[in-house]
Formats: sequence, structure tokens, C-alpha cells
Amino acid sequence: MLPCLIKKHIGFECPTCGMQRAFSALLRLDFKAAWHYNAAVFPLILLTIVIILYLIPSRNIKYIQSKTVLYSFYSFIFVMLLQYFAKFYN
Repeated sequence: MLPCLIKKHIGFECPTCGMQRAFSALLRLDFKAAWHYNAAVFPLILLTIVIILYLIPSRNIKYIQSKTVLYSFYSFIFVMLLQYFAKFYN
């Protein structure tokens, strides 16, 4: 795994620390470990799916409104920041 440059140079974790390990755990279908490493990986996957569906026009897929993309992005940011601040209190 690549080291976090912010943690290496500044000394504390950034909000995306653990994202590589979370994706690695998801590839092994270990959802509990993925949640432990970085809970923001789940809304990030949702955001990625929504953006792909938004960008690929298809006759079979109902077009996703831009509000859906925006709300998915907000949920990702919210969970990422919530998990980041929770690290300080544990």
C-alpha cells in the first residue's frame, strides 16, 4: 500500500486515510474491515455508480437528475468528515 503523504509529513491522518485498505477489504468482501478502515468507502462507491449512470445516456436507464449526483456527493463528504472527526474522540 502507498503511504499517506499527509500523515507522513504532517503527522496526523487525513480524511481519506485508510481508503486503500478499505477498497482492498471490499475486494475480499470483508465489509466490516472496510468500514473500520474508512467508512466513507461505501458512499464513494454509491457516488461512483451514480456518476457513471448519469454520464452514460441510455434508452433503458431512466436519466438520473443532477440533484441525485449532488446528494450522493454530499453524503460522501458527510460520512467522510463524520468518520474523520470520530477518530479524534476514540
